Amino acid sequence: MSRSSILCCAALAVCACSSSPGGDGGATTGGHGTSGGGSSGGTGGSTGGASYCDGMQVTNTAGASAYLLLYPLAQDVASSCSALVTSVDDAGNPTFAFAGTLSQAGGIWDTYLYGSGTPIDGLYPGGCDDVGVGSGPAGGTFTPPDAGTTVHAAVAAGLAGADGGLTFYGVVTFVSPWAAESSGSFYVQDPVQAGESPQPGSGIDVYVDSAAGGPPVPSRGDVVVLGGVTWSPYDGLNEFEFQSTSSLAILGKAPLPPPVAATAAQLAPGSTALDAYKGMRVVDAESFIVGSGCPPALQYTPSN
Repeated sequence: MSRSSILCCAALAVCACSSSPGGDGGATTGGHGTSGGGSSGGTGGSTGGASYCDGMQVTNTAGASAYLLLYPLAQDVASSCSALVTSVDDAGNPTFAFAGTLSQAGGIWDTYLYGSGTPIDGLYPGGCDDVGVGSGPAGGTFTPPDAGTTVHAAVAAGLAGADGGLTFYGVVTFVSPWAAESSGSFYVQDPVQAGESPQPGSGIDVYVDSAAGGPPVPSRGDVVVLGGVTWSPYDGLNEFEFQSTSSLAILGKAPLPPPVAATAAQLAPGSTALDAYKGMRVVDAESFIVGSGCPPALQYTPSN
């Protein structure tokens, strides 16, 4: 399984994120979703070759902090993240460098299960544009499918007990690629008309176990229609699961839904203020200082 690590260099206040080979298991978004963990070495990264840092803590000028889960960025260098690639090793694994201050903290708001063992909420940037570097997908056009419902309606149906055979469409906001030997996930959210605001409950993670036969990996900004997916909460986290009989088709492209504006207090560990927006794009558009070292809550130790 391809894994990635966050190596935070205390002396330089720079965070480097590099992908590297690793063992099975790992942290996930949406329960199953995005593999966490990474390589050994590096201040604030893995320690003793046995544990891995899955993100970093950022703090605003008032002292309020939030968690950024950055390891998936090492798997997506096609667009805005390419501006932060400082090196690529012989295996093609990129390293990202983040300056000591970010102009914003944004990404998909969801729960991280591993690390200290206590679930915490944090931001999963879908691209470097979510943290104020570069720009996101350009968008485009698509034709809604004849059959299929919105993400919001599909999530509501899942919560109401409909556990299988659901068909819905949405724009891809985050991708953690999957390969033949590993699982991955992607988030979809309802497209939003210009001038409108996203509706609570209109974003969700879709878990893909490639051992069961995964679809082609979509890109951020793709509008996809999903058929035959099942509602499959994991450890209390809501998500859909792509089955061997499920389908995915790309309908076109759309601008990413605008992120829901949040405050640092709402992003702070322990806050429940954004529970209605889990699985959706969220941002606090103020300066954040990148912390040094690895927060204990994001230190992941594999069980095998």
